[in-house]
Amino acid sequence: MAFNDTSFVNKMKLYEKAKAGVIPEVSRVALKFFRERFRRSAWHDDRNKPWKKTADMAGEKVKRKRGILIKSGALLRSIMVTQARANTLTIATDRPYAKIHNEGGSIRKKVSVRQHTRRRIVKKRVTLMVDGQKKRKTQKSEMFSQVTEHSRQMNLTIPARRFIGNSRFLNRYISIAIYAHFKRYLT
Repeated sequence: MAFNDTSFVNKMKLYEKAKAGVIPEVSRVALKFFRERFRRSAWHDDRNKPWKKTADMAGEKVKRKRGILIKSGALLRSIMVTQARANTLTIATDRPYAKIHNEGGSIRKKVSVRQHTRRRIVKKRVTLMVDGQKKRKTQKSEMFSQVTEHSRQMNLTIPARRFIGNSRFLNRYISIAIYAHFKRYLT
């Protein structure tokens, strides 16, 4: 005896179709969340945790036009889905400097500095007599100095500015997205 309830069979087909669309939906939600971290300059787990400001931003009164970890945008653009299977989704970046920015750490190594010419602009205020009146003017002059090849010790500590990884907020957001995805198909 064969089971031939067409409404049940149709529901099962819709379920299979919905199940096939879960991974793309989850990847869309997760990529949006990770890329949003750059715009907000903060990690969101239980609560929003703002990134530590850079040294050049510490005393700024004017709002910066680009985010803390954005110079060329290469790190932001490199976040992508690297593996998508039936029950596994991996999102990663291929940039070698991504790990130290995400997790923080110290760089302590000896680096070589090549020979180069350093250009420095010197500004000097001078007072000139023009038509019997004193006028103040700023004069600029360039100075060049040769830097010989040498090596130096680099000691650099980079604070953790998390932009990718596990987040309770993201897990809740994904659960809501999966529920809405199945609801669209099955109701």
